[in-house]
Amino acid sequence: MVDNKKIKLPQHLQLDSVSPATRLLEKRRAMYEVQKAFEDQKEEFQKKEERFKMREAELREKDILIQDHLIKFSTFLQQHEMRRKKDMELAQQERERIKEKEEDIERGKIALESLTAKADKIERKVKAMKKFEMFLERVKENNPDEFQELHDILSRYQTLKASNERLQENQRKFTEEVDMLNKQIAIYTKDMNTEKMTLNNKIATKQQRLEKIEDQKGRLMAESEENTSKKMKKTTEHGQILMTIDNLYQKCIKRRDMIISMKEIMEREPPKNFDDMQLSGENALAQLGIIKQCLENFIRLKRALDEKPNIKEEKQRKRENNEIV
Repeated sequence: MVDNKKIKLPQHLQLDSVSPATRLLEKRRAMYEVQKAFEDQKEEFQKKEERFKMREAELREKDILIQDHLIKFSTFLQQHEMRRKKDMELAQQERERIKEKEEDIERGKIALESLTAKADKIERKVKAMKKFEMFLERVKENNPDEFQELHDILSRYQTLKASNERLQENQRKFTEEVDMLNKQIAIYTKDMNTEKMTLNNKIATKQQRLEKIEDQKGRLMAESEENTSKKMKKTTEHGQILMTIDNLYQKCIKRRDMIISMKEIMEREPPKNFDDMQLSGENALAQLGIIKQCLENFIRLKRALDEKPNIKEEKQRKRENNEIV
């Protein structure tokens, strides 16, 4: 490998006395040396690269072989695992079948024991009912006209049993119907009592309302009578006042000289009776106006009359004193 440091020239070429052409030649020589070293190094690199490529190809072939071996080994392992799983599944299935068979055997044993017990029970029952068969045989022998075979006795028993069951069922239905009717009667009685109590409460409420209405009616009638009495009293007082005003008015109109104007009352139509309070009141006001005129004129006249005696006395006094009248 060429050193990158500056190439040292010989001592005789480093002198300042060396010509430029010589220095140029020396530099070219150094450049050629560097170029040659570079070419040598490049050639060496190419050789190494070829060796590396060959090595890489060998490694690639080995890698491909290894991968092929790995694939084959993996396939072998997968097949082995599949066979192992399949064998395990078969073993599990076989164990389950064995377990099922054992359970079937146990169930068979239990069923056998049950059937054996049932057979023993039936055998005991047959032995126990043997005496009934003997009894039925004696009944048949004692009643040959009614029962020819044991089947006839059993048929009669079944008929009587069915009749008894029907009678019991009818009795049960009748009992249920009676109970239902009793419940309905109880409910109806309860409803009637409730309705009766409700009606009694309503009657009591209505009676209380009636009593309140009667009391209110009595109060209203008393108030009405009182109002009627007050109204009659007021009407009587009003009539008396109107009659008094009318009497005064009649006395006043006899002295027409005391009345200044009767135009207002002459234009008004006099009421026919005192029932029309408004018209009677207006007429009374008009009459009071006339009465007022009479009273005012009467007062003025009285004052004038009261002043005349004083004038006579003054004249008499002057005559007595010989004064000019």
